[in-house]
Amino acid sequence: MSGSGRVAIHVNAFPLPSEAFVLEQARSLARFEPVMFVRRQLGAVEGIACKPIMAGPRGWPAKAFALHPGTWAWGGAGAFAGVKLIHAHFGPNGVYALPIARTLKVPLVVTFHGFDATVRAQALARGGLFGLRYLLGLPRLKRSAVKVIAVSRFIEARLRAMGFPETSITQHYIGVDPDRFSPLPIAERSLDVVCVGRLVDAKGIEELIRAFARVAPRFPESRLRLIG
Repeated sequence: MSGSGRVAIHVNAFPLPSEAFVLEQARSLARFEPVMFVRRQLGAVEGIACKPIMAGPRGWPAKAFALHPGTWAWGGAGAFAGVKLIHAHFGPNGVYALPIARTLKVPLVVTFHGFDATVRAQALARGGLFGLRYLLGLPRLKRSAVKVIAVSRFIEARLRAMGFPETSITQHYIGVDPDRFSPLPIAERSLDVVCVGRLVDAKGIEELIRAFARVAPRFPESRLRLIG
């Protein structure tokens, strides 16, 4: 794309502490203005415009969006004026963004982060409307998304196995800002192991603790630090 404009970023809820990568990526856009189009706004972020689904009695617009997604949930296509591209984080949100991209006639890019490429179909089917809609919409997403981004080589392989066209898949790491996070000089480094992530079963914390228990006797000066 040439010129400038707005990028509509679609996620379920924003801002989430566990999805800091969404905010950091939005802040890093240089030529385009990011605008968050979300189902639930959890707070304000300075410098980032956020548009939640229209308010209504008993949350009916958000519930209706789950059944019939479209630009109507934000008041119509006019709310997306200047949008040149839609970027959805997570596969299911890509499915929900499909009718929006079709209405606006703009490209759709979807980033796959993990469960959206690894959870079995049977498990997704048990995940209620969210999971079922994702399963039913996957074939259309494979045909319509102009680009699907895999955050690791493993996720890239999974997207291939799921049947996404080879030409639409790009492997791209989330990235780290070297001005904020940089390695210490070798002389200052310790043997500590640091794990940063949500403390849930899916992150394999128990396996990490068990593994460290085998390493620690050989390196008694080391520590395991869990941040989450």
